[in-house]
Amino acid sequence: MEFITIVLAWALVQYWGSATPVHRDEWFNSLLSGLGSYRKQVMLMLVAMILLPALAVSWVISAFDSLLFGLPYLLLNILLLLYCMGRGDFFELVNEYKKRWQNEDYEGAYLFAHTQLKIDELEGQVSDSQQLNGLVKRELLYLGYERWFAVVFYFLLFGVFGALVYRLTSLYRSQCGDENEIVTLDTIIIVLDWIPARLLALAFAITGDFVATMTPLMDSLVEPLQSSKKLLSDAAHAALMITANPALTAEDNEINALQALLSRSAVAWLAIIAFLTLLS
Repeated sequence: MEFITIVLAWALVQYWGSATPVHRDEWFNSLLSGLGSYRKQVMLMLVAMILLPALAVSWVISAFDSLLFGLPYLLLNILLLLYCMGRGDFFELVNEYKKRWQNEDYEGAYLFAHTQLKIDELEGQVSDSQQLNGLVKRELLYLGYERWFAVVFYFLLFGVFGALVYRLTSLYRSQCGDENEIVTLDTIIIVLDWIPARLLALAFAITGDFVATMTPLMDSLVEPLQSSKKLLSDAAHAALMITANPALTAEDNEINALQALLSRSAVAWLAIIAFLTLLS
């Protein structure tokens, strides 16, 4: 059932462009606001904001497992998997940025990266348009990863509970203002990203230049705290051999190639999941 759920959810995202119709986070924001007086107690907040909601939802939908041949259970799993996918329309974000870049509106590209992509390193660290574009490409790769690949990985391992834990952790991190919360959640995200990010890098190797991609992938194994954003960026550039390919020197062509690499890797993941499902 997991494979059917993933395929149907993926098909719906392709049809809608994103899973926006089911992304309703008002309950999460209200809960966070209601627990505002406990924000200094980080572990308590993690339990209340992430573990308890994920456990409660998993327990509720389990009651539908044997009802009407499992059809309600399948539907609920699809809706919840869609809910756990990344926010916003990824392709629209990419196209909006490319439009500004192609029109040489570098100030608009910077403002877009600052307001829409919320890249932390922008302020005080961007000296030219090429550096801006490098940061944006890295962020877009990570967004492509965290919105689908990581969620699917944890859905396969732990069902709806795992997918919800990943998405709620990400939502909580996006609302952080306290330094202790930020440090704790960043550490949790590094741990959660460790395996799926490296599996995606391996998919880059399979769907791109295998030998070149294995270098950053192997380097990441001996540097366990390496940023997932850096790993995915290095692996994607190696898979596409961007620095050695004259056809990809134009920045918009490079972004198109990165999008295509993510799409090929998604297909590779689906094929591998289908194969493993047949074996089980």
